[in-house]
Amino acid sequence: MTSVIARGRAELVPFGVERGRRKLVRCQGADEERWDERFVHYLYDDPAQRGTVWLRLKPVSLVAHDLSHTVAPLRRRESCAVSSVAGTQGPS
Repeated sequence: MTSVIARGRAELVPFGVERGRRKLVRCQGADEERWDERFVHYLYDDPAQRGTVWLRLKPVSLVAHDLSHTVAPLRRRESCAVSSVAGTQGPS
């Protein structure tokens, strides 16, 4: 996973369906019938009612950090529990 931090001046601009569709096709594919309905609603619902806008950022700096990691293997814990019968070990 990569974390990206952008700094600069930004402005909110009106949402445009054609641009929105081009961006969604890149990750959702061209067949809108297969899209999650949330994406379809954001694309075609009234932007003024929904509050959908574009954020246009002119970055003065971009910083990316690689946050990927490897999960260490689990170590088996051995139980040292003593059962209620005196002198016998519990399950390990």
